[in-house]
Amino acid sequence: MNYSNIKPSTTSFEVKVKIAASEILGEHIIPCLVSGFKISNPKIDFSLQIYNSSDTVRMVKEGVVDIAAVQLPKKLKHYIEKFEHLMIAEDRLVVISAVEYGIPTGRSITVKELTKHPLVLSEEKTDLNHFVRHLFSIHRIDHRQLKVKLRLFGTSAIITSVS
Repeated sequence: MNYSNIKPSTTSFEVKVKIAASEILGEHIIPCLVSGFKISNPKIDFSLQIYNSSDTVRMVKEGVVDIAAVQLPKKLKHYIEKFEHLMIAEDRLVVISAVEYGIPTGRSITVKELTKHPLVLSEEKTDLNHFVRHLFSIHRIDHRQLKVKLRLFGTSAIITSVS
């Protein structure tokens, strides 16, 4: 962390911490963590900007930001090994669909079954798209075989499009 921005205050230090995060983390996880942290640390100010994971790692390496919050498949863990890092959570991929596609609510679906359905995916260069490609590749499915009907930027846009 770059401590050059610490200024003495009458009661404690004031610090501005710059965070770069990937979309899902930046919109859903980091704000919750930061708001909880600020309750007991009100003199610390945070700024949060959303980028893809490779840009966030580059930005922390270059000193542009203090913290990078990224989501990576286990296969790419080596990408962050040279940094101090902490795994906050592990997640699973959830498929959402409109009712008319007949995927029963609460039932698991195989990756192979997904290839039979039209899909709304994220834009090519997003972290989510990299996860989806990785998921299909470990199941030996060429992502070009998918029935992609629409590509959108942002998880919220994807959820809205199928609801």
